[in-house]
Amino acid sequence: MFDARIWSMTLLFFCADMSAGSLSAFNPTILSQLGWTSHRAQVMTIPVWIIGIVGGLLTSLLSGRTNKRWPFILPAILISLLGWIIHYLHLSPPSIRYFAQFLISFGTFVQMPIYRVAHRESEGAGVSKSGHGFTAGHWELCEFCELECFY
Repeated sequence: MFDARIWSMTLLFFCADMSAGSLSAFNPTILSQLGWTSHRAQVMTIPVWIIGIVGGLLTSLLSGRTNKRWPFILPAILISLLGWIIHYLHLSPPSIRYFAQFLISFGTFVQMPIYRVAHRESEGAGVSKSGHGFTAGHWELCEFCELECFY
């Protein structure tokens, strides 16, 4: 329960989970700034989610075949971070922030399944079963925090 791997994995998952929650929360605002109707704005959220899903599936497949996690996690963190920097700078026009949503989606949905796999793999690496239960509980807490922050 006091293993640094458990805490680092929980912190990384928390950051990725908050990014995933922000996509749902901020997409409508960003798309309304582009002047689209509500129906059109809803349709335009679909590509953001598709990029994330496809990126997550492909990198999970590649990470499983190569049996390596960090070459996929590190670039995903950097890509997601770039998207957050674009949002932080509040660049104009709003289409740039819409592009940032794609970066955040890709980076986030690449990370989340790989963190889950890395967490499961560490079970045999001397981390106690209670430590894994502890992590799973914290991951659920992350999702609760996401709901409280964005909805």
